[in-house]
Amino acid sequence: MRLLTTKNTGATDYWHFPWFRYPGECKLEWKAPIFMASLLRENPGLKMPFIRRPEMQPEIYYPLEINPGISREFSELKDLDGACAFANKFGVLGLESVPRYAGCLEELHTNGENVNDWRSEATQLKQVYEVWDLAACDGASDRKSVIEAVRGLREIVTLNEQGCPILLPKAGHLKEPRGSRSSVGSLKQNVLFGLAKQFIAERFNHRMVQMASPALLLDAKGNLRPYNVPASLLAALWLEFGQLASGVKKQKLCESCGRWMDVTGCRSDKRKHRNCIHRETMARYRAGRAPSPIRAA
Repeated sequence: MRLLTTKNTGATDYWHFPWFRYPGECKLEWKAPIFMASLLRENPGLKMPFIRRPEMQPEIYYPLEINPGISREFSELKDLDGACAFANKFGVLGLESVPRYAGCLEELHTNGENVNDWRSEATQLKQVYEVWDLAACDGASDRKSVIEAVRGLREIVTLNEQGCPILLPKAGHLKEPRGSRSSVGSLKQNVLFGLAKQFIAERFNHRMVQMASPALLLDAKGNLRPYNVPASLLAALWLEFGQLASGVKKQKLCESCGRWMDVTGCRSDKRKHRNCIHRETMARYRAGRAPSPIRAA
């Protein structure tokens, strides 16, 4: 049994999730679906897009460590090219290890991962990010941010046919649901934030069923720490969201490159990646050493 040891970063646990990828080698293929045989009977020529990994030695890497914000990047998938680019950068999702795809194993092994499933999973993740970005403002000292968050929540709250308020994120919904918004404006701020957090918890718990296993790791000080072991890249994407939503991990956008960076345990004024700071410092140094242009007499 291999003993995993965490790093002492100040967080309650430390991610060291290994995954495999094939940079530039995953292919998009159009094939007849196996799982939906009834559709083939009605449409014999039907083909769907699948992402298939190559038969070669993969590259092992640690997506949650070297790519903070990977779950947000996945949630923004919009088309086939985007899905293929994501697969070539990060690898396939590993749907064969996701319980809700247990009935599709033959198709997964034969055709690969259906891009329509990828887009569905991306939409689910985008919805929780949409709600969490608003719910995260609850209790913020910036009153303007709170007011904007409340306004944003009102825009995605509707009353169902029983008259109960529910959240319906904009992501993935093309038209207004049945129901009424006539009483949404009367909902108090604490109710709106409560609905948002309830939505996040229910969606996260539903999507994460049997996708990760609890474990104990030893940190650098010899203390036992709780750890969740993802069974797939898809599980790791949801676990990253869960740690952000629960406050275990923190991320910020780098002011230089615009990419997400992990700032867990860092000073609150950290604004840039270390390599971005180094690159800018070197650029200033080179600019200072550059010879002055010779003026014409």
